[in-house]
Amino acid sequence: MVLTYGLLFIIANGLYLLFSIFFGVGIYLLLRKNGLTRWKGLISTTAFLVVLLSPFYDLIIQMGIKSYYHNFKMNDTVYAYPEKDANGKIESLATYKADENYNGIFYYKNSYKDFLDVFLKVNNFVEVKIILNYNLDTGKYIGKYGEKFMRINLKDKTYSVISKNDFKARYIVDATNLIPELFNIYQKKVFTFKDNRKDKVMATAWRIEFPADKNSFRSRYLFWKNANGVPICLDFISNDKRISEKVLGFDYRINISKLRG
Repeated sequence: MVLTYGLLFIIANGLYLLFSIFFGVGIYLLLRKNGLTRWKGLISTTAFLVVLLSPFYDLIIQMGIKSYYHNFKMNDTVYAYPEKDANGKIESLATYKADENYNGIFYYKNSYKDFLDVFLKVNNFVEVKIILNYNLDTGKYIGKYGEKFMRINLKDKTYSVISKNDFKARYIVDATNLIPELFNIYQKKVFTFKDNRKDKVMATAWRIEFPADKNSFRSRYLFWKNANGVPICLDFISNDKRISEKVLGFDYRINISKLRG
């Protein structure tokens, strides 16, 4: 008989639950045998819960952190807003430093026309600048040394390849790498919305991710992982979308991530 992954999960976790119960009962009987009857219920129950929850301590902490950020940190401070011209347009924007998954390295199989159409929906900027690491005609990755620096002129509805020296924008969205926090219980990336001309930070935002160890007891023996071996973890939480819409007037991630195949 071949056990399915779901059945293995149920059996393993059921056995661990029984082990935790037996451990708590054992502590209870041991205390009663030695005449320690006053606190035996509390102590044995505590022992049961400690054993039962110990493989999940990081998940419990992560859920607390996620709840804290969701309830108290979603609205980071906005210090300033971009300046607009007489037509209500913002001069220029470059977001390639924020996350290359959004607008640097992406997979796109269609034409330059479709590529341009996505950016033309962003109607509150004069131009947007990106790094392109894929050939839009073939969909092939051209690598770091073949990357193109592109200017999308939203006013004239055109695009052009520019030199690296010209790859500057009035406003940028920058970001740190994911930084381990609290012994890598969670990882944090900080986004900074900047005015390059005035060298001023307009706003900050964040993204919190919750890593899971594939070699943990929970993953290896209790099968808290997907069938492909990826450990189960909490979904990330972030407020960069909210801050982007508040400061820039649109979610730069959504508009650019639509280019991904």
